Amino acid sequence: MWIEIEDKHRWSAVFSFLLAVGALTLLIVRGMQYLI
Repeated sequence: MWIEIEDKHRWSAVFSFLLAVGALTLLIVRGMQYLI
């Protein structure tokens, strides 16, 4: 039971981290397009 809960927290953290990285990458790409 505890392992499952820890895995859920870990996966949610990884998912949120990937989501933040994707958003940052999208913003950077948009900024580059505007600069160019």
